[in-house]
Amino acid sequence: MKKKSAIFLAIVLLLVLACNCPLMGMLGTQEDDQSSPDDPAAVMELALTDEAYATEVVSEEIVEEEVVSEPTALPTDVPEPALGIGSMYVREKDGMQMMYVPAGPFIMGSNAESYYEDESPAHEVYLDAFWIDKYEVTNAQYQQCVEEGFCVILPSSEASRTREQYYGNPAYADFPVIYVEYYAAFDYCLWASDRRGLTLPTEAQWEKAARGTDERLYPWGNASADCSLLNMAGCNEDTVAVGSYPGGASPYGVMDMAGNVWEWTRDHYGENYYSVSPLNNPEGPEEYSDMNVIRGGSWGELEEDQRSVRRYSAYVGSTWYSLGFRCAIMAESLAAWEQ
Repeated sequence: MKKKSAIFLAIVLLLVLACNCPLMGMLGTQEDDQSSPDDPAAVMELALTDEAYATEVVSEEIVEEEVVSEPTALPTDVPEPALGIGSMYVREKDGMQMMYVPAGPFIMGSNAESYYEDESPAHEVYLDAFWIDKYEVTNAQYQQCVEEGFCVILPSSEASRTREQYYGNPAYADFPVIYVEYYAAFDYCLWASDRRGLTLPTEAQWEKAARGTDERLYPWGNASADCSLLNMAGCNEDTVAVGSYPGGASPYGVMDMAGNVWEWTRDHYGENYYSVSPLNNPEGPEEYSDMNVIRGGSWGELEEDQRSVRRYSAYVGSTWYSLGFRCAIMAESLAAWEQ
């Protein structure tokens, strides 16, 4: 029986194909079937529906591509940050860190009657921007200059106040070099910049770097000097490593501007110079003198000699166990040097 049914269905299919009749028309249509697939209108409607669907899919793909885009490359011409208080430059030759002192006025000197006449009158001075060494020049740094054959004037003694072997001793490599005369200090600054503008600071540059613009007594402010802020008389009987008193830093981050060792400046000494000093970038008396200004006190001085306005003088050929130096350069000169 099953075999006869199969033969019957095969015959029906052959008849449908021969007469090109819809199979559903012979077997019966669904109640909700409203049109035949062969109807031209239905075919057109189906084609339009397919086209709309295809367009919709393509549109979705395009929108997705617009949303997922490649990241934008970072600009390569980002400007350098502006220089200001706290800006630091590291010298390639000797590794010295230099601190930036912005251009502007400050009050130089003091009118206090209880101190020294050569500190007065207090007067406003304008200085162009400059850089100054963060630390005093060390034994190791000066020895490098000597070994390279540029610094031909050796410290007049290899000892210090309490040490038989100080200069050239690795144990004191980071201690300030001492027993160095003015011209030897000047030569070192030339060497450290390959003769490109580095020199000893002027007296005005030194004082501004030490006390800032608020007329403070000391680099750290107006609080009394003590052994937590600097190396002075009663604290040690000799020099200490540079930067040993971070609490005593100046407003510009310069270290050891009070105590440890006195420091050479570029200016000749004039007792009454403040009465005739130029208001812009003073550089000391024009007439030659074999006496130059030194600043900053030392490990051997009392509190009043550690004040940032304290002036003292020394013969240019002097070498002491409490006298060292640091270097400075005009900001304009350093910018040209770096180009």
